[in-house]
Amino acid sequence: GSPVQLRLLDSEDPLGLAIEVSDSGPGLPPAVQQSLLEAQAARGAGAPSGHGLGLDIARRVAELHHGRLTWRPDVPQGSVFRLVLPQDQPD
Repeated sequence: GSPVQLRLLDSEDPLGLAIEVSDSGPGLPPAVQQSLLEAQAARGAGAPSGHGLGLDIARRVAELHHGRLTWRPDVPQGSVFRLVLPQDQPD
């Protein structure tokens, strides 16, 4: 029920594109935070609705493009997911 913000940013470390999705919802319980971006993270008790394969798929796509997917809590509440895709591919 909270608004979601999408931002496209320049990334300097690594040089490339960063896509951020943030919200001001209730945030994530500590038990969910620990395994949120792990491969094959099982949907556990207390996980917010929709927590499932989507983040694992996004993490894997990022890795295949030599990028990364991160999460951090937003202040004062909510979440920020950041997908960074580097400009140059490693040799």
